[in-house]
Amino acid sequence: MKHFAEVLKFALRSQSVPLAVLLVGAVALLLVIRTLGMAAIGTVWQWLDAILGILTLGVATAVWFGEAREDWEETLPRRLKAVYLLAGQPVFICEGATLLAEGDLRALAQQLGRQMNGGRDLFFSLQFDPRPPCIQNGTSGPERLYEVHIRLTKTPETLVELGRKHGEPTGLRRIETGAGPREEPFVLNGPAAEAVRVSAAAQRALPSSDPN
Repeated sequence: MKHFAEVLKFALRSQSVPLAVLLVGAVALLLVIRTLGMAAIGTVWQWLDAILGILTLGVATAVWFGEAREDWEETLPRRLKAVYLLAGQPVFICEGATLLAEGDLRALAQQLGRQMNGGRDLFFSLQFDPRPPCIQNGTSGPERLYEVHIRLTKTPETLVELGRKHGEPTGLRRIETGAGPREEPFVLNGPAAEAVRVSAAAQRALPSSDPN
């Protein structure tokens, strides 16, 4: 099982009492089985009781370990990956952002998108698409990763500016690190690229505000 060692270490530190109860039960059960095995005659019911005890102990151990894993996951740092979709394709991707609480997911995703758009608001669908959290190995150990997909309803201004700068429709990946965010442009294709071209053409068609 993935992360078994980390969960077991956590359980030994934080849940020693339930573990001690399980160990005492296991020792008592072994003594009963040994007594039955050494007896000249053992009834069927005695052996059935012993087998039932083994199954009960196994179920109790599985439940204990499951609860220990849930408690361990709650202690892990939370990270957010926000993917912003235009015409069904990723155009902004933010990874590694610190998420203090699961209830802050939507607000943090909006804040990160605004930062990637140069401090300007994004226009997006009210329906967010969060994915079930999973455990991943980060630079400092296991992390709990949350991922959300956000559908944009209007081309962000930053995409038009990036396209003008790079000479082709360009998206932006932002990776949060301990030394600060690192931004990496990437080329857009398909419907998202076309949406950026249309927005750029619309901007060029606007009358200039320069009186000269």
